[in-house]
Amino acid sequence: MLPEIASVQVTSADFLAVYLALWGIVTLFMFVGTLKANRALQFVFASLTVLFALLAIGNMYGNQTILTIAGYEGIICGASAFYLAMAEVINEQFGRTILPIGNRSLKQHPATLIKQFYTALLTPCSIRHYDDTREFLALKLTLIDGSAI
Repeated sequence: MLPEIASVQVTSADFLAVYLALWGIVTLFMFVGTLKANRALQFVFASLTVLFALLAIGNMYGNQTILTIAGYEGIICGASAFYLAMAEVINEQFGRTILPIGNRSLKQHPATLIKQFYTALLTPCSIRHYDDTREFLALKLTLIDGSAI
């Protein structure tokens, strides 16, 4: 596909596979960072992580079928990133949702609620003395529900 140049050597498939796998790991960490963001951004990073994994595996084993599947995955990933960019610009300009991106509706992240629940469960006496067991259990249920934190 590209012209061969005598002074430049072709990169080995194994090196390319390791390089792509490292980018896949970076992208995986970035995907974890999107878990509090909208669903479209989560999809972009999840599909990009899958793309890097497919490319790394395809280059490692020299499997053209996996590389072809990775090509289609790349088209899906790119199209979703393009849609997200369009949606963010259009929604911002119109001041309302024209193109949905799956906004998160939780007031707090579930991990925060779980942490608060276990903190109250394990250290109830240091927070406050509860005269009634029902009052203590009601606190636990509101922490799970998230309505009165």
